Amino acid sequence: HKRTINNIFIQLIKVNDKGDKFEVTLDVSDYNPEDLKVTTLNNVLSIEGKSEVKTGDEANQSSALRQFSRKWTLPNDCK
Repeated sequence: HKRTINNIFIQLIKVNDKGDKFEVTLDVSDYNPEDLKVTTLNNVLSIEGKSEVKTGDEANQSSALRQFSRKWTLPNDCK
């Protein structure tokens, strides 16, 4: 799901932190799997996406870059 505010797309995020489970849901439908990077370091979950779209031919080419980065501190007992 996406919302638009002043022509800016806002990604909807759902975080579920119940008991022994930490779950994050992001709408990444505009990204290919190779455009996404998920890491954990020092109890911080990081999800990043970066995609470049090129259109046109060599003489008249344009490109658009979209990216996001979200981080969450994981609970101490999260494995």
